[in-house]
Amino acid sequence: MFCLKKGPYQIITSSSHLDECPDLPVLCGCNEKIPQCSLVSHNETCPKAIIPCEYNTVGCEKRMKREEQEKHNEEAIKKHLEVAVKRINNLQLNLDVAMKEIDALQLLLPTNQVIMLNKYTKKKEQDDNWHSPGFYTSRGGYKMSLHVYPNGNGIGKGTHISCYIRLMAGEYDDTLEWPFQGEVTIVLLNQLEDKNHKKYTTSFDSTYKSSQRVREGRSTSGFGRIKFISHEELEYNPVTNCQYLKDDSLYFRVSGKATSKTKPWLVGASGVIQSKC
Repeated sequence: MFCLKKGPYQIITSSSHLDECPDLPVLCGCNEKIPQCSLVSHNETCPKAIIPCEYNTVGCEKRMKREEQEKHNEEAIKKHLEVAVKRINNLQLNLDVAMKEIDALQLLLPTNQVIMLNKYTKKKEQDDNWHSPGFYTSRGGYKMSLHVYPNGNGIGKGTHISCYIRLMAGEYDDTLEWPFQGEVTIVLLNQLEDKNHKKYTTSFDSTYKSSQRVREGRSTSGFGRIKFISHEELEYNPVTNCQYLKDDSLYFRVSGKATSKTKPWLVGASGVIQSKC
């Protein structure tokens, strides 16, 4: 007998017991008798077991006996390449869509966000200037960006970093009052601890061009400070435990407070619903 369980003969030989008996030998498709309790593990290596193609994750829907997998791979090289390329293209398309959605969300972020400027040394040596992604003063507010000259400009050129805030054409401009009025604070963060940050607050004067509405892109002028911080101050200071430049990157935090208002009769409780057409 294959079963080692003890009990009355009628019970041991009953169909209900045989259906559950772990030692019951079952004839596999490979002609090998396998104890019922070992069928699952046997199926993981059985050459006759039906399995999906190992390229099923990229789109091949073929199912076959395990022993036929190698032959299938040889015969379906072209098909596998085609489905793999199609899969990659679809993933790239999905990635592009996701990146656009992320960019859109970033543009809608209110101020008081941390902004990183990397490759500082290269930008400084090439006398380049840099604009951050656009951001809003608040939900439904004014759009602006941080403009940085790593090597300075004007009287700060070659010795200081210059920082400015520039208004941009925004999604909600039609519902806002112009010119923009308010304060914007630029903070260069100490990367060693949460104190001794470099801070500058600028007020937008309604009589200047940099406060006026921008119809496209960003304003050609802005408010800020020519000598925001000297190049020497960026390096590690053991006395104050302060280091603004680390791993060739700077971190800024920008916060804005608008005193100019929206046009309340153009904005509902949930904002403006725009047509998709």
